[in-house]
Amino acid sequence: MDLVAELDDLGVVGHVMISRALLQSPGGGERSIVMLSPLAVAPAVQRRGLGGDLVRAATTIAAQRGEPLVVLEGSPAYYSRFGFVAASAHGITLPLPDWAPPAAAQVMLLDSYDRTDESLRGTVAYPPAFDGLE
Repeated sequence: MDLVAELDDLGVVGHVMISRALLQSPGGGERSIVMLSPLAVAPAVQRRGLGGDLVRAATTIAAQRGEPLVVLEGSPAYYSRFGFVAASAHGITLPLPDWAPPAAAQVMLLDSYDRTDESLRGTVAYPPAFDGLE
């Protein structure tokens, strides 16, 4: 799912995408989950709330579709304001690049999240489109 932000005088100035990823459990099972990536806002219109609007819209749609959670790599200082927390606190590991701090691995638990569901713990495997990106 892709969402864009448009301004009448500038056209498309922001973009966010929700992609499918796999959550691989320690026991060998796999479960489809969603991840938020990438989020981009044109420099000329940053700090106007467009990025936040895109994040809120994307996570709202994910919740409406019954997704249990959304994962992402990003700045905790930015994404925590939307309800993202450390993924490790919920038994989820993301394959971060060497330069990224562990706190960049984050998750937002949505309404259908079931804390007793062991299939919602494990290591995230990104889709092939993300291979080789750092």
